[in-house]
Amino acid sequence: MDSKPLKALMIIVGVLVGLLGVRYVVSRFRQDPEVPAEVLTKPWSVQSIGGGELRFEAPWPLNPSPVDLPPEVGKNVESSAALSLEKDGLNAMAIRIKMRQGLALSLAGAADGTTANLRNAAGVASVDSAKQATTVSGLPAYNVSATIHRQNGESMALRGVVLLRGQSIYQVLVIYRFDQTRGAEVWTRVRDSLALRF
Repeated sequence: MDSKPLKALMIIVGVLVGLLGVRYVVSRFRQDPEVPAEVLTKPWSVQSIGGGELRFEAPWPLNPSPVDLPPEVGKNVESSAALSLEKDGLNAMAIRIKMRQGLALSLAGAADGTTANLRNAAGVASVDSAKQATTVSGLPAYNVSATIHRQNGESMALRGVVLLRGQSIYQVLVIYRFDQTRGAEVWTRVRDSLALRF
């Protein structure tokens, strides 16, 4: 069973990705949020993170992004990497954080943290979130989802997956306007393409 301190640490780690989502939700309506049909018909790009350990497909190549770690997390982290891109009414992101050896990790805590901070974003009225146990390449994982109800404007959808392999936590997320069915189709394709290299 997860200890409270370790679960709290992994919630903090999960919040790092949630914070990226918060910035997206706050700024999204400055631009056209519709997902064009071409996103689903054009060739996709194979992406990888963690030295190629986790691979998935995305509509376009993602860009390396900085990972700002708070001191309480940073002291327990050996390395980190992130990829992200906002385009075509979508924000796709992936993050890998390798924790120091000997530290027991909480998959459930990381999953909870992925959506925890969304409720504190400016302009957000409420958030309905859930997680569901699943697997990626045979390893335990969680599908995470959130519907973000804004005080003004359309609701947003966050869909993602969180998994642990050894001392590494991986999170892959896609955010889009809730009424965009093509956004849901994009996430399904991303999710189905996820694979770990053993």
